[in-house]
Amino acid sequence: MLNAKPHTLTLTLRHISAFTLIEMMVVMAVIAALAGISIAVLPNITKGNQVKVTKALVIAVAAATEAYGASHHQIYDTSIKQFRQLPAWDIDADSILDGDPARGEFNASFRAGDLILIPDYPGALLGLNTLQVPDNRVNELGRITDSWGQPLHIVHAGPGSAPAGADTGRHFIGIYSLGPDGEDDTSAVTGDDDDIRSW
Repeated sequence: MLNAKPHTLTLTLRHISAFTLIEMMVVMAVIAALAGISIAVLPNITKGNQVKVTKALVIAVAAATEAYGASHHQIYDTSIKQFRQLPAWDIDADSILDGDPARGEFNASFRAGDLILIPDYPGALLGLNTLQVPDNRVNELGRITDSWGQPLHIVHAGPGSAPAGADTGRHFIGIYSLGPDGEDDTSAVTGDDDDIRSW
């Protein structure tokens, strides 16, 4: 018979390092606190970015209207059989920057006046050909919109009657957005003025 030696199994215990339950709970608490802070701050960051994007768009549209140079468009009104001067980029006088007439932008009462546009009036988006507007800033009527989906507004004022802060020595064309609240605050007395203006 063979002389067999018994095999011995030797286990060596090694020190294994790991997180303790308390350390894991501390890490989870820190993550939860950071998530809570970011959730609370995120809407303010988003609103701030929307305001900045809209301000840049308002300034760009105002610069394009300034570069265009004309304060009025000549329109032939067939109902009175003569030409009329209508405010540039707001020929239907609704204080909203004109959209694309081909998309049915103008209200029914304006169309009922049977005005003929000379030359074919393109609206602000197409007429201000120096202006580059992203597709997501144009609504179904071809109107340029702000970050909240509201159309941009336009104001015309003659020399000496421009809004506060604007050049009053010439015909004034200003562009503005109603801002996050969607309300016209151009003459706000509530102190809640969040309109975004080019002037």
